[in-house]
Amino acid sequence: MARIDIERLTVEYELAERRQRLVALWNIDLRIADGEFVVMVGPSGCGKTTLINAIAGLVAPAEGRILVDDRPVGAPGPDRALVFQEYALLPWRTTWGNIRFGVEMQRDLTVSDDEIQQVIDLVGLRGFERSYPHELSGGMRQRVGLARALIARPKVLLMDEPFAALDAMTREVMQGELEGIIAATRRTVFFITHSIDEAIALGDRIVVATARPGRIKEIIEVDLPRPRREYDVKSHPGFARLRERVWTLLRDEAVVHAHQAHADGAA
Repeated sequence: MARIDIERLTVEYELAERRQRLVALWNIDLRIADGEFVVMVGPSGCGKTTLINAIAGLVAPAEGRILVDDRPVGAPGPDRALVFQEYALLPWRTTWGNIRFGVEMQRDLTVSDDEIQQVIDLVGLRGFERSYPHELSGGMRQRVGLARALIARPKVLLMDEPFAALDAMTREVMQGELEGIIAATRRTVFFITHSIDEAIALGDRIVVATARPGRIKEIIEVDLPRPRREYDVKSHPGFARLRERVWTLLRDEAVVHAHQAHADGAA
């Protein structure tokens, strides 16, 4: 496991065609504890993906810093793994080959065939080791992507809307399976979603972001018992209260986002 400390983080992009700088994130302070599952929600364009890319070391801050276990993040590293919305699988490789690709990208990492089989079993893909991506369902492809991230033994999983492309039933199944996998592997998770229900079902805390420039509007503790996969989360008396709170915060920001989009279009 690992602790993540984000201190006064500001990220900017240069818009060459407009000769100006766009502030994507502004003055973000966030502490994520060892083994914590933190979910971030916010309006489109608020910088959620920018933040996850900054933690991954793919985006450099204009100000502030990110620490993982007290070590500054300056580049991608084996302690952090990204799981994307797009499956990003190699079509010419089988399930086994795609998972092994996660090992091949780490020069100093040695993994046995037994370990690969263990992670295949963990994500529920036994029997599909020799299948190619086109032979798998969307949920199964996402399981391959998750297994590929886990096989590299990262301390931190960074998940950018990993279930957004799945149908509603598969998405709920994957949420429950992910909770079980994280409980078994004890990873620290930072997860992005547009779904309030998903945020409540998975998170220990929910970070609600403002419209651009993205700032932290509020952090909400999810005080529902675990394991949530073993009961209907939506039937819990605390679910409606949490959902209403997050929805109210996001509704206010949606108005701001709509005004921004109109202004950007006019410009």
